[in-house]
Amino acid sequence: MNLPEQENDPKVIHGITDETGAYKNYTDFINESATKKKLNDVEKKNLLSFIEENIRILSGDVSVDDIEKHNENIVVKYSVPKLSLAPVTGAFLDYTFIIKPPSMGANGIAGSYLGHIERADEKSPWEYADISMMDANDVTIYTNFTSADVETLKLKPEKRFFRDDLASGAEEINFSTRHDYKKFVNSNDNGANYAYYRYSTVRNGVKVSVVFGVKKAQYDEAAAVPSNWFYVYMKREG
Repeated sequence: MNLPEQENDPKVIHGITDETGAYKNYTDFINESATKKKLNDVEKKNLLSFIEENIRILSGDVSVDDIEKHNENIVVKYSVPKLSLAPVTGAFLDYTFIIKPPSMGANGIAGSYLGHIERADEKSPWEYADISMMDANDVTIYTNFTSADVETLKLKPEKRFFRDDLASGAEEINFSTRHDYKKFVNSNDNGANYAYYRYSTVRNGVKVSVVFGVKKAQYDEAAAVPSNWFYVYMKREG
């Protein structure tokens, strides 16, 4: 197991939390007593930045070590295996951002997104990534995704398909490490997705597939883009 040397560069999260990890003079952007939350422009801009960094990691345009050292928003937490000689094949990326600083005695507002990346072994490039809009208090998050956001991420539309297509085998689950249908839908709330929008982009000469999963309640057949998606899966191709 070989982990890159970690440097204690300043991170947003370290400046706004106490020793227990709780926010200090800040309130979370998702009200735990709310039933729904629509992302505003600042929140969505940061979500797009987080997706972009995941795409760059998969394409090899930036290393995870560089992210850890130079991206103030992202903290990397490697999934350390129990066996000391086993390779590190996964890592969580915790993206924290400030929406509004404290003012006149009132708390500021901060938010965070969580993603996960995987690879075959330490000699292989990072191959898979995902980010979900799951909330611990079951708040429904509306991502308010638009065609302009598709352009921002330089995504090329490929196809739309459905969970039933995955169940029947008409579409392969080739955007997740869990290729078996039952294992896929029964893990990490993947089964909540009803429709999927597949896109692709090329970065650093490498194609990356980007698949958005949408819950049935948020699915709009007339929408050209996944307006309110629940999951985004990314995969390095080749």
